[in-house]
Amino acid sequence: MASKQNKTVLASPKPSSSIQGPRTATKKTREELLKDTISSVKNAETANQYLESKCLVISGELYTFSSLSTTLFHLMQSSRVLKEPIDGMRAVAILLEENSVSEKLKRGEKRMEMIMATMEKKCITLVDDIVAAMERMMEDTKKEMMEIRDLST
Repeated sequence: MASKQNKTVLASPKPSSSIQGPRTATKKTREELLKDTISSVKNAETANQYLESKCLVISGELYTFSSLSTTLFHLMQSSRVLKEPIDGMRAVAILLEENSVSEKLKRGEKRMEMIMATMEKKCITLVDDIVAAMERMMEDTKKEMMEIRDLST
């Protein structure tokens, strides 16, 4: 199957004395980026093995946006990493954390909606039960009043 590549127009990063127009960059797919590298990290299993071998994560601990974001912040502390990759990793880490907060809020909203729906159903059931009990009491009272009236006549 032929892979599709998206063309993105990028502005020149630095102004120069000669006149340059926009340049075109090829945006590779995720699969192409994972395949076209000398890195041994190519999938979730090898990513996990790498992070554990470098002591960047706790073995067996569930990964979250927050834990992976923290891992990126630790990676940025290396003196061998250049500023541009550090800024890129910082941006990803910050957005991961932001997305994590947003996801937690969405899950909280859904949970609250479920709780409110359950409470509403229970309240309706209780009110229906109370109304039914009151109707029975009124009927019983009417019957007793009729019996008293019949006895008095």
